[in-house]
Amino acid sequence: MRLLFALLVFLTAPCLAQSTPLPAPAAREGVTMRFVQLGEFALSHAQGVEVDLINASDKSVTYDVNLLLKRVDAASGRMQEIGRVEQKGVALAAHSRRGFRVFEPLAYGRCVVEYEVLLNDAAWIKDSVKFEATGQYRMTLRPFFLESDGVFVMVESLNGEAARFRFKMLDAKTKKNLFQTENFRQIPDTTAIGDEPKRLVWQSFVGAKDLPPGDYLVQMEVFSLEDGKPVVVVTQRASPAPEEEAEI
Repeated sequence: MRLLFALLVFLTAPCLAQSTPLPAPAAREGVTMRFVQLGEFALSHAQGVEVDLINASDKSVTYDVNLLLKRVDAASGRMQEIGRVEQKGVALAAHSRRGFRVFEPLAYGRCVVEYEVLLNDAAWIKDSVKFEATGQYRMTLRPFFLESDGVFVMVESLNGEAARFRFKMLDAKTKKNLFQTENFRQIPDTTAIGDEPKRLVWQSFVGAKDLPPGDYLVQMEVFSLEDGKPVVVVTQRASPAPEEEAEI
């Protein structure tokens, strides 16, 4: 049973780097604003934000929408505007939906989305949300604490650019480095269809042997093969945590 449970964890609990948590929907007078995508878009080489405005009421409403995407430039370290959507006094018919999207090609860095919505000329929503963009490199974690004492890591390079990697197991609270490895191997890309370009895919293992139950992070550092400098640092929670994997 212990082996079966560990296998179920491996098969059903991947932690995807692009799955940025979405803010909760907001509703007022039969109108709902919801986030559809935030961060790296699924099945795409783009990142940004996509929201819907849904009028489920029996009356037409008017709205103002301001949606702004910004990202810290890797070279200057300054926050730069990437794009925005601005619409004012637009009618939204009863029982209809309108979508808004601001995006850019995949790029590494800290991003901020600022958004504001007015409904029938009255202030409604004004907030911001952040996400970390990993650029062309996507990391997937498969926790396998019970039988292998660690986490399997898969990394994809969507633009086919090779690199060198370092992986670490960190304490989630103190960020102390508990284990690290630079061992990884390239594996075949079996997802390409027809003439689609094949990705580069690597696999590694981050050990957690003898670690007590707790909350841990896996950090990936990506180094350029040209000058050896780090180009991407990605950190994800190694979930489920060991205490969540009790025997059944």
